Amino acid sequence: MKTSQLHIYKNNYKLREHQKKLLQILKKKFNRKFNGTILDAGCAQGVFLMHFKKQFPDSKVVGIDTSAELISKSRKLNIPHSKFYKRDFLKIMGKYDLVFASGVLGYYDNFINPLNKLISLTKKGGKLFIFSHFNSLNIDTLIRFRNNFNSNKWERGLNSFSLFTIRKFLKKKKTNFKILKFDIPINLRKRENPIISYTINTLKNKKMILSGSNLRLEYFYLIVNK
Repeated sequence: MKTSQLHIYKNNYKLREHQKKLLQILKKKFNRKFNGTILDAGCAQGVFLMHFKKQFPDSKVVGIDTSAELISKSRKLNIPHSKFYKRDFLKIMGKYDLVFASGVLGYYDNFINPLNKLISLTKKGGKLFIFSHFNSLNIDTLIRFRNNFNSNKWERGLNSFSLFTIRKFLKKKKTNFKILKFDIPINLRKRENPIISYTINTLKNKKMILSGSNLRLEYFYLIVNK
């Protein structure tokens, strides 16, 4: 998953709002007693795993990413009982109690292979947490963008599949799952780089997430119980 947008992550060591919400969900579920194995597929610079480890110190965490630079930054965090690898999650083996994948599905034109792989990496009795933008209307979109701010190449990363499509696929597999909507609690200002998401307030005082790619983004947690 090559992208010119790595600078968004490279020097940002703060938890994002969706990561804070996920940690709240996990703390409520496990109450700091979790001591299993974790995989973060697309871990970026390791920030989420760093904070996860603080909440669940007895866990063992593994992060993978296709960026050598981000993996190098992850290793420098010196997280206890952690391993970081430059790898494509589609090509790895193993089973984990908890699997996380944030912002991953949008890079694929066909979500079936990556979703099946993430499910297969989850142990029986474990949980898979996917955070992504899905369409609440029954339309799937495949997108190519060229961010002229810092690149002259066409890229992927903003594909969106409908909740209807995802539900239909998982029900056919007889998969136990649930979907939770993410409502961002803060305002995001526009940045110089137009690909970075920002928010506007609607007439009903709801926050809408937009992108300079001319997209409105709806975010959800897809939680699969193995």
